[in-house]
Amino acid sequence: MQMFNRPYTKPVSSRKQPRIISSNALELLSNLTHAKTEDEAIREIIHVFSNVFQPLDIIYIALQGDAILSVRPHDTPSDVTQNVIRFGKELIKNSQAVEDLPGKIVLPIASHTETYGMVSLEFGDMPRPDHQSIDFGHRLASYAGVVTSNLRSRQKLEDYLISQNSTSVEGFTGLSSRRYFFEIAEAEFRRSQRYSRPLSAILVDVDNFKLLNDAFGSETGDQILKDLSRIFNKELRESDIRVRMSGEELLILLPETHMRYAHALAERLRRRIEEMSFEIGNQTIKITISVGVASLNKNIRTLEELVNCCDQALTQAKHCGKNQVSAWAAPLVEYGPTFPIPETDYRIGFY
Repeated sequence: MQMFNRPYTKPVSSRKQPRIISSNALELLSNLTHAKTEDEAIREIIHVFSNVFQPLDIIYIALQGDAILSVRPHDTPSDVTQNVIRFGKELIKNSQAVEDLPGKIVLPIASHTETYGMVSLEFGDMPRPDHQSIDFGHRLASYAGVVTSNLRSRQKLEDYLISQNSTSVEGFTGLSSRRYFFEIAEAEFRRSQRYSRPLSAILVDVDNFKLLNDAFGSETGDQILKDLSRIFNKELRESDIRVRMSGEELLILLPETHMRYAHALAERLRRRIEEMSFEIGNQTIKITISVGVASLNKNIRTLEELVNCCDQALTQAKHCGKNQVSAWAAPLVEYGPTFPIPETDYRIGFY
């Protein structure tokens, strides 16, 4: 069993402010979403719960099935570890907080049907958090579960690609190679379909690309694509997969992203390119891009169909004058009833 050997700092026991600090929690979650490894995520999860609940003590146990991957702090007695796991499983089984624990709350870090860890908050003689606070803790735990699930899924896929001697990055642009892209994109598409999770894609095309090549030479187009790729790599998340499709087209897959946020991202990229100047030889030139956006819905059954919808939206953007974003939408049923569907930006838990 792997143990953490990093210094462990207990949370501050004295509290001069309310236990739940919602605005501060959102700021702390933004750090969690940027974790690159599960080890980093665990440290941020402990930090979030310590600052929000301010318990006397906190224990995090990373699980894989019934196996214990790690415990923090590393000197936690084994009997305490087993009790936390037992209480956590009882919580999952009953789908409610365990009420018979004196001065303690156990929250599972889970996503869908998988449990990735347990957080135990010890309060001792301090007042036990109320039901509203516990519900808030469950919400924090669900975000942590999404982050951990994503990190483990990507690690499994990267290990598989390495075992297959796959090259994950194209040397020319720094974007994903086509083989890597479509392997991971297919996995994301199937996951989104299976669990009814949001998934979007944007297709980017450089306006008047052929004219630029004719006027300044073919090397100009290559340099522009390199610059665009570098910009996109800075703007996008780790989980946003990007690939050069053909010629001047770049495709970006956005897991856990609704149409609303995909469209906003596409518009932000379009404005960023429009405002920039590109140095080509001794000349400074301006370029623009057109973008097509599509999101997964019940009418889209395959990844290829999702990409084709992006292409249709991109064609519409070109026909409407270029330098704009167009979104694909399924045909509406005439006189059909409409129902508002609440959306949450799950991108916060998917870096």
